[in-house]
Amino acid sequence: MKKIFLLLLVVLLCVTAGCSNKEVGNQQNAEIPNKGVIAENKEILKANPVKGVSIEITGFDYEDMKGDRTQDNYADDNGEYFAIGSDIVKVDDYKNLTVYITVKNDTDKAISFSSAGWRCKLPDGYKIRGIDGDLKFQVASHNKKEIMLNAPIERNLNAKEIILNYNYLDYNEEWSEDIWKARMGEMTEKEYTNKYKPVTLEFKLKLN
Repeated sequence: MKKIFLLLLVVLLCVTAGCSNKEVGNQQNAEIPNKGVIAENKEILKANPVKGVSIEITGFDYEDMKGDRTQDNYADDNGEYFAIGSDIVKVDDYKNLTVYITVKNDTDKAISFSSAGWRCKLPDGYKIRGIDGDLKFQVASHNKKEIMLNAPIERNLNAKEIILNYNYLDYNEEWSEDIWKARMGEMTEKEYTNKYKPVTLEFKLKLN
């Protein structure tokens, strides 16, 4: 039962985030093309999930992958393979999307970000696996942090556009404790969803 409830929590996190996205799109313009333009006509994208917080994509690169292992999973700085989870895949079958992001926190408390919040997909809904980089971090009050995310994109997808989502909420110690309580059955599904309502931010990156 606990495993089923945990699965429901994850699903509800996504569903709640999806509902929140409509509200953000109408009221706060979750995806806002800036007047500025980066190199090669790459639009600057900026979102303000809550008052005092901004998440801005300042640039991205779409380049050939670099391998770090052999097909037999031995370390090799110039290897022809790399890992996506437990799978060892060939470098030539992928390209690497590197996204540069600046997070500004003008509130009076630190904000925690989590790997649980990041998603990457194609416009048709195809999910990109293997996102890595600065997925979990904190930003101090009245401060900013520059991070970098990487996503391996299959060449045969001929991707023209990538959608990067972040389900925003403060993934702080209280949240971690409540997730644990939910797993242990000490917090109901309703109590969790009433307390945590993530806001989904959506950034569309045109690759070509």
